[in-house]
Amino acid sequence: MENLPPPPICASCGKNHSGVCRKTSGACYGCGSTDHKVKDYPKQNETALANYIKPPPTSGRVYSTTRDQAAKASEFGDSTDALAAPVTT
Repeated sequence: MENLPPPPICASCGKNHSGVCRKTSGACYGCGSTDHKVKDYPKQNETALANYIKPPPTSGRVYSTTRDQAAKASEFGDSTDALAAPVTT
């Protein structure tokens, strides 16, 4: 089997492929048709989509510390001395 060189790097999308760039032409990445996008690909395996479990949305809390809170915490030996330091500009 002969090793062929890789396809050239596309100037539009930065990927290695030959022929017309599907990103530039707006064609479906699955089949190359301009009638639809890959998310609407008519021949897509529906059982694979049915088995896909969407991960739950992430949530969290953000806490902020005032200079006074940081100074009080540093009195107790916490490692927040950097937060209590004045900001110089």
